[in-house]
Amino acid sequence: MSTDEGNGRVTMADIARIAGVSVPTVSRALRNVDTVGIETRQRIQALAAEHGFVANPAAQALRGVASRKIAIIIDFTGKGPGRASPDAFVFELLADVAHALTIRDFEIALSPREPSVERYHRHLAEIGATGAIFLGQGGQQEILQQLAPRFPFVVYGAVMPDSVYCTVGSDNLAGGELAGRELQRRGCRSALLLGDPETDQVRLRFEGFAAGFAGGHSTLPVRGFSYEGAYQALKERLQSADDRPDGVFAASDTLAMAVIRAAREVGVKVPDDLSVIGYNDIPQSEIFEPPITTVREDDHRAGSLLVEKLMQIRDGVRASSARLGVSLIVRET
Repeated sequence: MSTDEGNGRVTMADIARIAGVSVPTVSRALRNVDTVGIETRQRIQALAAEHGFVANPAAQALRGVASRKIAIIIDFTGKGPGRASPDAFVFELLADVAHALTIRDFEIALSPREPSVERYHRHLAEIGATGAIFLGQGGQQEILQQLAPRFPFVVYGAVMPDSVYCTVGSDNLAGGELAGRELQRRGCRSALLLGDPETDQVRLRFEGFAAGFAGGHSTLPVRGFSYEGAYQALKERLQSADDRPDGVFAASDTLAMAVIRAAREVGVKVPDDLSVIGYNDIPQSEIFEPPITTVREDDHRAGSLLVEKLMQIRDGVRASSARLGVSLIVRET
């Protein structure tokens, strides 16, 4: 056990691990806050006494300041071909989350993804965070399932029926179906789905597309939301006259921009030869040339909902997941 806090024996994080609860829950239990059930409070207080934990006043004061800190977890694994990088939509969402936290007088700590529950628990304790918001699941469903009972957090991503944690996200199935129906309406016969189908959000978008599009379609995987990766892959695909699609559904507007650039460089006209639909409706999609047809997510509402639900969880209230509606924004592509 670590001994950097308390009376030299154990830390509050140690008590949390022994009790199988989060550090904020231990803190509230030791202060007799009634949002923690009486049985849980008594069990935690008994464990603290058993292991000799006595909080020192200086540490308590510091923790009082740190209790206003929320970690925002983003995938910072890199950029370039074949590497995952934060999509532009993530930064739009980050701005709305930051605003919602700031007006509640919370401090923000941007944090990278970690490879395990233990690393998350250690990192969040080290920075003094008492809650976290994950901007994307990033293929960490299993880790998040294990972390949920130990630390308060919410996730922006795909709302999955078997998740034990709270998720806020768009209706990805409906969004994909809107895109499929639009390409069908435009008379497309062969569509290409561009994105990373290993992520739940993209997989659901592609499943929705298949439900709305009656023509043939294939998938061109692009890990993460790499602009360069999508550009290179699409350019090679479009140079093959025998296997050229007449429609593309890109899993994000960033990828749609890469499609249009690649098409332009190989002499394929958008939308005359190739219809393109993106996802997210980031501000750049409207001023891009040509303006991009896309599926709109309500990132403003999502940002405030993420913060609202995290506050509920921090107060000991069970927060339900929320799936937000989507709409098709028809522009020139």
